[in-house]
Amino acid sequence: MHKHAFIHYVKNTSPESISSLLKTDIEYMIYNLLLEDKLVGVTKVPLLQRLQQVIDKMRPYIKKYNENIELLCFKPPDTLEISLIHNYDSKSTSNAKISSKIEQSIQYYCPEITKIIIVK
Repeated sequence: MHKHAFIHYVKNTSPESISSLLKTDIEYMIYNLLLEDKLVGVTKVPLLQRLQQVIDKMRPYIKKYNENIELLCFKPPDTLEISLIHNYDSKSTSNAKISSKIEQSIQYYCPEITKIIIVK
């Protein structure tokens, strides 16, 4: 999209609509660019809500490996405990890969979280 057309679009869009740009990863990146250029104001989504959104986004990926994820507890200011639940009796061979992906996603969307404890 042409820069001027994009700026015009943003200036003529309601704040509620702009905050809806957070629905996808690409839109999240565009929203961050808009914040950097001070074209939009910060709409602060509560941390626990963002955490739940990340977990909900990760759930389909995790289910591919016959596992599920559950938010156990948040210990302010920066620690999160989550549980990986095996959906079958045999041991998962990709547990390290899943754990790494979960940590990366949480820290991307919730940079306040610096300690992630995965309970199995």
